[in-house]
Amino acid sequence: MATPICKSVFFIIFQGILNDGTVVTIKRAYHFTYDSSYDQHRIVSKLQHKNIVKVLGYGHEVKSSSMMRLWNCKTNRDKETEYFFVEEYMPNGSLDKVIHESQLNWSSMFGIIQGIAQGVHYLHEQGVIHLDLKPSNILLDSNMNAKITDFDISVTVDDNEVNLNFIAGTLGYVDPEYLAGFTVTTKNDVYAFGITLLETVRSIRRCKSTAAYPLDQWAWKAWEAGRIDEEFDLSLFDGSELTEIKRCVMVGLLCAQDRRAYRPSMADVLEMLNGDRELPNPKKPAYILSDEERSSADQFDGEIPSSPSAWSDGSLSPR
Repeated sequence: MATPICKSVFFIIFQGILNDGTVVTIKRAYHFTYDSSYDQHRIVSKLQHKNIVKVLGYGHEVKSSSMMRLWNCKTNRDKETEYFFVEEYMPNGSLDKVIHESQLNWSSMFGIIQGIAQGVHYLHEQGVIHLDLKPSNILLDSNMNAKITDFDISVTVDDNEVNLNFIAGTLGYVDPEYLAGFTVTTKNDVYAFGITLLETVRSIRRCKSTAAYPLDQWAWKAWEAGRIDEEFDLSLFDGSELTEIKRCVMVGLLCAQDRRAYRPSMADVLEMLNGDRELPNPKKPAYILSDEERSSADQFDGEIPSSPSAWSDGSLSPR
């Protein structure tokens, strides 16, 4: 028996229990043709990594018979068929929930950050570009290990890039260069990782109030002024932890550079996070709010969310 958990644009999501007692997540697709469902599964089913949510099975239901049948080959062209995917269950929810509701220690938070980086690096090694990396698509298992999910709009690349005829991703996490030409590279994911990293780190800063500065501008101003450590309560972290936090802010800023050429690869990111690679100086973001502009923004009656995940559904992919 399956219990509904939530809805997304592509799926109704259930929690279920297999015959052996294993708790699973069931993602039931709608508004999908056969080909798009098959392609989504083809991408995900070959991914085997500790930081990728594991797909345990998939199948379909024919509306007229309401019977579920497992399928293993591309034979059914019935566009009225609804498809489902069975995945391992993640009991600790998403990183988005951790950022906005939880109080994790830095060791756990840094482990999550490293896990995301390892997962994205693995995807790129497999020729997969996620295209919708964000905190709500990072799930946490019983040990708080990060696992990437939601490959609905992911693409595979044989070369270094691919051209799309639509805008894919979520507002706030989309590569600025992609918006200009619809060319997809691994640097799309690097940008989204950078924003996700900055969002995660800024959730533990000293001041919890919402700032008018976007994440990359917050990081740039803190770095330029040489006061990254002043953003955090020094009584809560030891010297090595503060060093890791400052390094994460720098790595996030480098990943979120406006131009792809200035962003590191995910292999570089892993070395930077581990302290095995020297951090270059970042370039200034293309547009920085002045103090006057920030002051004007603060005069609005409503808050201006500087964290992308605080916005309403900002998906830009075709629905």
